Amino acid sequence: MNDQTRDMSVKKETYCEMFGVEPNRVNDDFVKGFFVRHAGEHLEQLKSGYIQMADINAEITHDFSSCEADCERRVLEQY
Repeated sequence: MNDQTRDMSVKKETYCEMFGVEPNRVNDDFVKGFFVRHAGEHLEQLKSGYIQMADINAEITHDFSSCEADCERRVLEQY
């Protein structure tokens, strides 16, 4: 995925989260227009926050994967 595609994906995800709509119901051009009109607002901070949370979520997932594997092993041993 190139940077432009990733940027559009993040913008669309952010837009849909903000307004509670499904991504398949939103036109990419409409989302682009929204971000152009509101570029001076705090949307870049919001987008940055989502990216930071994705990194944090990846770390948490990594940290707990061994715990989950251990639980799965124990369940399988019991059944």
